[in-house]
Amino acid sequence: MEGYSKENRNNKIKQLYYFVKTNSQGGPIDEF
Repeated sequence: MEGYSKENRNNKIKQLYYFVKTNSQGGPIDEF
């Protein structure tokens, strides 16, 4: 269970990093 939580958190961090990276390049995300 803990391993799943850790992996899930890492996925969220990756998604957040991708959103910020996309936004900094003029992407469609405007929440940041």
